[in-house]
Amino acid sequence: MMANRSPKQSAIRAYAQRQEKSSESGGDFRVEFLLKQDRELLVREFQPKIVAIARRLAGTYSDASIDVDDLISCGAIGLLEAMDRYDSNMNNRFSTYAEFRIRGAMLDALRSLDHTSRYRRDQGKEIRHFVDDYHDKYGSKPSQTEIAEYLGVSLEKLSVILQENQPVHLSSLDEDYSVGMSDGGRSLAEMIADEDAVDPLDVLLDEEIRTGVHEAIEALPERERHCVVLYYGRNFNLSELAEVFGLTKARISQILAEARKKMKAHLTRSL
Repeated sequence: MMANRSPKQSAIRAYAQRQEKSSESGGDFRVEFLLKQDRELLVREFQPKIVAIARRLAGTYSDASIDVDDLISCGAIGLLEAMDRYDSNMNNRFSTYAEFRIRGAMLDALRSLDHTSRYRRDQGKEIRHFVDDYHDKYGSKPSQTEIAEYLGVSLEKLSVILQENQPVHLSSLDEDYSVGMSDGGRSLAEMIADEDAVDPLDVLLDEEIRTGVHEAIEALPERERHCVVLYYGRNFNLSELAEVFGLTKARISQILAEARKKMKAHLTRSL
């Protein structure tokens, strides 16, 4: 004979049965429940899907200068946007809608990168042509100031152009750029006057710091890592983070402070 259940037990059992039935029929009940009650858990559960999409797109766009981690970050933003904009009255399940937004955010980043990359490569070619003409005329290398004046940009802007015409991950300016060029494989650093060239040591130090920061972020607990990436990398404010994680602004501030302390300790040990 079945024992009598309390109203609370009956309600829990009914919830479990509804959830199982929803799962069997391909429904989205649990996801919709988490949308209202535990957004942080929902983000964690979608993480494998985001990673899988990022890896597929990275393989498809293998010639693009973007890391899988960058695509994952874009996908996370797409998921957060899906969580904010989803309406249960939509014909689509949330999981379908979220995957659409995740993939769309990644594709937007890839398209933007492709357009920017072509533009920067064209600027790199223009610099090379100017340097060749300058050398033929004066028998010496132009300075960065002269190149900036020729392009009509500031020295700061020229520095960005030179950096973005390097291989990914900030390798030295002395890397070979001979692919598709007819200048004998000279690097941009070799073609510009030494006194104005970017110091490869400075670039390597920047890369070392960047690597250390990335490792420090990866070492953080998951919630702290997400907060750091969204706050510092995606310019979310405390109110937005509080809404995403279902916490108070004061608690988010504490989490960020704890994360900064751990990152500082990690960097002190590694650098």
